[in-house]
Amino acid sequence: MLEAKPSVKILATIPKLPILDNTAKFKIFIPETTGYNFYLMFFTYIFQFIACLGSVPLFLLLLVLNGCQAPLKNKPVNSGQSVFFSPDRIRTIAVIPLNGTNAKRAKEMTRELTVQILQLNRFEVVDQYKVATLVEDEGLEGIDLSDTLVKNISSKLKADAILLGEITFFQEPESPYPILRKSPLIALSLRIVTSDPTEPKTIWSLNDTFDSKDRQVKQYVSRSERGKLAKDPSFLIHIVSKEIAKTFSF
Repeated sequence: MLEAKPSVKILATIPKLPILDNTAKFKIFIPETTGYNFYLMFFTYIFQFIACLGSVPLFLLLLVLNGCQAPLKNKPVNSGQSVFFSPDRIRTIAVIPLNGTNAKRAKEMTRELTVQILQLNRFEVVDQYKVATLVEDEGLEGIDLSDTLVKNISSKLKADAILLGEITFFQEPESPYPILRKSPLIALSLRIVTSDPTEPKTIWSLNDTFDSKDRQVKQYVSRSERGKLAKDPSFLIHIVSKEIAKTFSF
């Protein structure tokens, strides 16, 4: 008789396989012993990576849009000419001292306008001493002159036209501390009146404000001069007078 051999049980140690995370978009094997901190760190890196990829197209789009933006232009001077304007009849201009609550700046603006008009090489300007003497003798105040007074001034000064006006507002920097300092600003109202013997007429006028922190006003000067423009009122007066005089290039 054959003896039945006892069955032999073979025991094999089967290593634990990594757990398959089926919830992820990609099949990722994560060790069973990994704790919560691993998951948190892993997905944080994934989200940061995706965010970086998403920001690249946005950055490129902003770069393209910035490159396509039209360059900023100079601030246009708000002036105009009347239908009665005849440039061929104007050879000599008398600049009447400007009015304004800030007498120092009004005098400075009058002088600078005179200089800039002369630099056009287009007009002769009556000597400022003669003009100042006549203004004092006549007791002129304000910018509204009667026709008779205009004729009288033009006749005595031998001028074809009179430039007069006022500084309606002037903002000084005031404080020596940069954080408290205001940007220089000037507001003007000007006009040119002809010395027509029959009826004097306003042939040119300007009403405008020039703020040194205005981006278009900054375009009047080079980048290296913009710091000076923002803190030097005399420099602003010089630049504004120069721009105003350009409108006289009839």
